[in-house]
Amino acid sequence: MPALGVVEPLPPTLRTAMHGWIGFLDEMMIDRITHRDVDVDILVELAATALATALRTAAALDTSITYPSEAVEALESIASA
Repeated sequence: MPALGVVEPLPPTLRTAMHGWIGFLDEMMIDRITHRDVDVDILVELAATALATALRTAAALDTSITYPSEAVEALESIASA
């Protein structure tokens, strides 16, 4: 999280959002291993978009969470891709 300008301890909303995203990523990988019917590029896009959405939503719900402008731009570019 230091790359996003967030320092320990993480705000509870952000911590919860990140744990949720990690669970999402784990389940995507299990599905990929089990079925192998989704292209890796699509999995990467799903994971990146879900992460960007989780980070943006956490900040929208908890105003104590702020990111540097570079991180905000990166999150917006992922979401709009």
